Amino acid sequence: MNDERKYRKYFLFAFIAIFIAFMAYDTAINIPSGTNGTNGTNAAGSGIAYYLHNVSSDIPNSKIMNTTVFVTSPLSHANITNVANGDTLIMNWTTPSMNVTLIPAGVHTLHINVLKTSTGGNHVNYIYYKCWMMNSTGSILMFHGDSELSPVFLNGIPLDADLDLISPHLTTNLTDRMFIQVYVRQTGSGNLPDVSLMYDDLTDSRFILPSNAFTTQDIIDLVHNNTLPDNSKVNKSGDIITGEMNHSKNNLQLVSGISMNSSVSTTNITDDFSADNFTDVGLNIFVNTTAQYLYWKTYRSATDDRIYRNIGVLNDTNYVFNYTVHDTTNNGINGLFDFGLFSATANRNGYTGDAIFVTIDGANELVVNRYIDSGGGASAGTTLAITAGDTLYVSTQRLSNTSIKTYVFNNSAKTIQITGSPVTTTIPATVINLQYIQASNYNDGANPTQYTEGWIDDVFLYSSGAPEKIFCVKVSSSGVLYTTLGYC
Repeated sequence: MNDERKYRKYFLFAFIAIFIAFMAYDTAINIPSGTNGTNGTNAAGSGIAYYLHNVSSDIPNSKIMNTTVFVTSPLSHANITNVANGDTLIMNWTTPSMNVTLIPAGVHTLHINVLKTSTGGNHVNYIYYKCWMMNSTGSILMFHGDSELSPVFLNGIPLDADLDLISPHLTTNLTDRMFIQVYVRQTGSGNLPDVSLMYDDLTDSRFILPSNAFTTQDIIDLVHNNTLPDNSKVNKSGDIITGEMNHSKNNLQLVSGISMNSSVSTTNITDDFSADNFTDVGLNIFVNTTAQYLYWKTYRSATDDRIYRNIGVLNDTNYVFNYTVHDTTNNGINGLFDFGLFSATANRNGYTGDAIFVTIDGANELVVNRYIDSGGGASAGTTLAITAGDTLYVSTQRLSNTSIKTYVFNNSAKTIQITGSPVTTTIPATVINLQYIQASNYNDGANPTQYTEGWIDDVFLYSSGAPEKIFCVKVSSSGVLYTTLGYC
């Protein structure tokens, strides 16, 4: 707890120093010398802490975490009795809208306390958390992954856990929110234990984001609006500044510069099929605006059945594509239905473009992470067993130009994955220029009587251009480097 107060002190000093240099406030500050920035001894000090509270969020079944520190009495608990083997959800927390457009790459850390009580059992227990990004209304935008496991916590001995999750930099909307789910993982035998999660009061439980999530956009705005103080000696060329930002009472120097991509494109599309935004080819795939879904009944016939929507060229390294799929009925393995992102509008039979897609066949199989590279034929993908009549929630994420990852959940809260999920696949970097959402049959005529039937709903596609340049601020006082902010 004392370390955290020290960290918050250094972050506050860095924050005040930067803004006084930019805005020419007439207030003196104390500048600690000798600190080594985000890679140095006091690196954690520039993180933003969200404190975990025993107050319900507007998101169902979730508590609030925010930047307000307050103490409750008595200590708050989440008690789970007779914890079963496997992974058990203990509690959810959600931030308010974060009011940032950039969260730097780095370590997300959850600090929390857990206690186990049991009689006669022999179990091994850990805790960990899952991290998600959601929009202002609570719809999931992106799953960031699972944290590391805690050390084993023992019967009757509280564990003060710090759980890390490594995250790439995240481009966000001002209204986006973070959502975490804390789980207990258990193996063993005998009488089942009880587990208590402790927060509020003097536990100082908190979720810490990497440095500078709250300061970078403000500084960028100052640079682009040319509101640097008149007494600064700054060379500014385009998006890059270097030089000295002198203040009458502080000898501050910008020893590196700020560089940012000022033309980052973003795709943000939702479609609940209450309106028809697609172009139809054939009769067996269409938008039903009354039922509000995309319906298909596809045969492996010689007829070209397709439907597509132009959404503009996506970023080739960064997107998330979510949708709901319901496989209603099947009539033979040759009933094929393709759905995904394509660079051109054409049936997969003889296709010459690029694509990343899934296939549902009539043998109750969902084949994920299929791709086509310059018309070279579709990859085999990974086959997951499904059951006709189930509703599934799919999220495909392009992690880089050579990697995709797909999650398939069988509940709307997206907490339970089907067997085999998630699937990560390496793809060629030349799978590019995807710009159409397309659904189609496979029209080689191999079996015109077998079919698959179902519907697609709640399409969400988000792509944000990763900055091609770097935002970096290094500030010194009297020649001594004392803080580094951003991506340096």
